[in-house]
Amino acid sequence: MKKALLALLLLAAGSAKAQITFEHKYPQKVNIFKLSTGEVKYAAYVSGTTNQVRVYNQNHSLFRQLSVPLAATVQAEVDYLSDKLFNTTPDLEFMLYCYDPAPNAPLAFAQVFSETGTSLLRVDSTNFVDIYNSTAGTKLVTYQRTVAGDSYYSKVYALGGSRAALKTTDAAGKEAAQPYPNPTGGQVQLPYKVAAGQVGELTVTDVTGRTVAHYQVDGTFDHLLFYARGLRPGVYLYWVQVAGQSSATRRFVVQ
Repeated sequence: MKKALLALLLLAAGSAKAQITFEHKYPQKVNIFKLSTGEVKYAAYVSGTTNQVRVYNQNHSLFRQLSVPLAATVQAEVDYLSDKLFNTTPDLEFMLYCYDPAPNAPLAFAQVFSETGTSLLRVDSTNFVDIYNSTAGTKLVTYQRTVAGDSYYSKVYALGGSRAALKTTDAAGKEAAQPYPNPTGGQVQLPYKVAAGQVGELTVTDVTGRTVAHYQVDGTFDHLLFYARGLRPGVYLYWVQVAGQSSATRRFVVQ
């Protein structure tokens, strides 16, 4: 009897440590970032008559509302929120990954703004933008298409500041493979990594966070062939979750 009671007490203690508690629901997709001060913030892009980036504290209270000079039709996601990374001033800076469905507009582009609304950098026809801390300084790397769309190239920009990573592994730990072809009008290969013997779930959402598909995946293959026909033109996101751990989020554009 005592052994059974002890086992129940140990089980209860283990359950308490593993408890998951709901905190807050946002009406938009939020990403989480760390500033140079060590503060952690949530950030979301809100489209409408006046487009905004809304920044929230860790307790989910509103920290800042930043106006964004983009057309109301543009779909966007906050890729980075920082300070002293693109500028040496203490102002907040943010980079948006955008899709513009307007005729003759570049399908996807990334744009960096200061909190005053000043554009610091714009990269057109890009499928991938990331920032890495290195021994030679902090670099911004882009992966772009030519105007004709039949070939790709990369650009590297040197940044004055340093990326404050949430994890010590930093962005260099991300898998390098990217969706292909991107943009797509039909099917697209979505690369992923799952260790042998494990099973994960691959989830595809639009930029508003609405789930459009999810699949069970394992280590048998290294990519999923996703059929995008029937989806609205725009930017879509996907990631793989295995044993409660999520991979880096990747993007692809549906024409």
